[in-house]
Amino acid sequence: MYTSLCFHCLIGWVIWRTGGANLASPQKIDVITLNTNYILCWDWGDTEESVTATFTTQYLEKFKLQSKKSPNWYTVCEDTSKRSCDLTSCDFHYFGCYMLRVRANVNGHHSKWAVKEFCPDPDAAVGPPSALDFFSAGSDLDVFISDPVTTTNRSIKDHIPNMYYQILYWECCHYTQALSLNTSANEVTLSYLKSWTWYCVSVQSCYDFFKKRSNFTMPYCIQTKGTPSWWQIVFNFLGSLMISACSMLSLLYGFFRIFKCLSATCYTNNRLTLQFKEYFCDSLGSDVPNLLTLNSESELFDNVFICPERFIKNHNNPKEIFLKKQVAIHIPGPLGEE
Repeated sequence: MYTSLCFHCLIGWVIWRTGGANLASPQKIDVITLNTNYILCWDWGDTEESVTATFTTQYLEKFKLQSKKSPNWYTVCEDTSKRSCDLTSCDFHYFGCYMLRVRANVNGHHSKWAVKEFCPDPDAAVGPPSALDFFSAGSDLDVFISDPVTTTNRSIKDHIPNMYYQILYWECCHYTQALSLNTSANEVTLSYLKSWTWYCVSVQSCYDFFKKRSNFTMPYCIQTKGTPSWWQIVFNFLGSLMISACSMLSLLYGFFRIFKCLSATCYTNNRLTLQFKEYFCDSLGSDVPNLLTLNSESELFDNVFICPERFIKNHNNPKEIFLKKQVAIHIPGPLGEE
């Protein structure tokens, strides 16, 4: 009985070990970095088991592998179905080295660990400047560069003090003639530029020790200034004068139209023609009516008498009158006859 139980346990252990050995490990392990942001990514085959597969990610300081004791690995992502794990929260020392490992889990079986070494100083990519500001100072341009920042909003120069910036600037639409300037300062003046000309500027971060280069920032275009020429002064003066004159005329015309509208609406009874003003007003420019005197009434008016309507009595019969009219208009016959 005891021998049979041991045999079955041995068979189960062998089957379990065989299942774990056949489970593929993650492939194409890589760390995507930017300043102090780190994300571990990997690939795993597209099989039926990939639907239920989960992954576990751990890390360890590299120097602890030399210890005689079994090292204690730190778990970051456990039983996650994603093909990536964010290591930013681990707060890796920028000048340290770490061992990263990940394995697949399917139905209680585990694959072998896939291991990758990661050192932030040589491996982490540096980002472009976090912000750029530009100001035109005459024909010169002042450029203010903000350092790339870490996850704690500190300057990346705290970890890379020898980092510098490469500035490309060119006259608008002439990118092939771009000029370059390297500087470690955060405030730079671009001199000897043309006045009243558009220039575009783009900046990247550089670290020569590990040959790090960030992407260039999006080009920012700004126009330089300078002493205006005589024709610009004359043109601006004439333009301002014309605009002021047009505005004043429009304002006066608007007031005039409003006044005319109000006058026509509120004082319509006082509007007299020239003929009426000659007789009814003191003068042509006056709206005060002049009352008529008794002497002028005879000159302006005639006496009118109303006669009563006269009625003429007609004693003739209307029928006889009609017959007489027919005889009077009778058409004559042949000659000699009436």
